[in-house]
Amino acid sequence: MNGIELGKTLLVDNLLSIRRKMNPKDLESTIKEMHHYCDTQQIKKTGSLITVTHGVELKGSEQLMDIELMIPVMAEEVISTMYYMKPRLQISNALYIRYEGKPTGMRDTFIKIQDFIKASDLSQITNAYSVNHTDISGRGMNQSIVTDIYIGINPCIM
Repeated sequence: MNGIELGKTLLVDNLLSIRRKMNPKDLESTIKEMHHYCDTQQIKKTGSLITVTHGVELKGSEQLMDIELMIPVMAEEVISTMYYMKPRLQISNALYIRYEGKPTGMRDTFIKIQDFIKASDLSQITNAYSVNHTDISGRGMNQSIVTDIYIGINPCIM
């Protein structure tokens, strides 16, 4: 099955979250700011950074991503004008694949996923949620990453 598995669940509680439109450079600094916020507020991180891109647009020559960043934390509420708490992220009956390699190769994995969805006559009902097991801020394009990708397919509970 090309490393793609079906029927998986992504279930994470208490997520520090931010969603905004940003370019790739802003993404890196926003990730660093989130980690810094957790450190300065003494909020314990309980899992890996999760990202989901809701859309991409061009503004002039600049690419802007509508992206949400979530970090599982040991807190049920935060006092912040920048971040909010998401009590639970749950995607059931998800398609799952683990990507290990250079960030530039991840595009091929998403093509493989889309080909699999089409060939299997499945319906994608969520965006791709990426659980990043390696620190993706400040990484060069030649350094390896490990990312678990989850995509909800019909039927799915969110």
